[in-house]
Amino acid sequence: MAKHTTRDKIWNAAIEYRREWEDTDFAERRNRYGFTTGELIDMKDLEASQKTVSDCLMTMADMGYFYTVAGSGGKATQYTTDPPS
Repeated sequence: MAKHTTRDKIWNAAIEYRREWEDTDFAERRNRYGFTTGELIDMKDLEASQKTVSDCLMTMADMGYFYTVAGSGGKATQYTTDPPS
């Protein structure tokens, strides 16, 4: 049996969220732009540090799984499947 590392669990949670997001009506998605590392931790009940989740999501964004929108004024980076406008 394969060992599921923390990063494996983060990838799985993020991909699950991406599938759920893509199944959501566009009008509904427009009202909620994306998710932050903290929201993913809470939504998927991940047992991982904010830094580990952030590093993993940034890697996924670099690989094209998500787009990022940098937070301004102290707000966290958002991850989304919709390209920034």
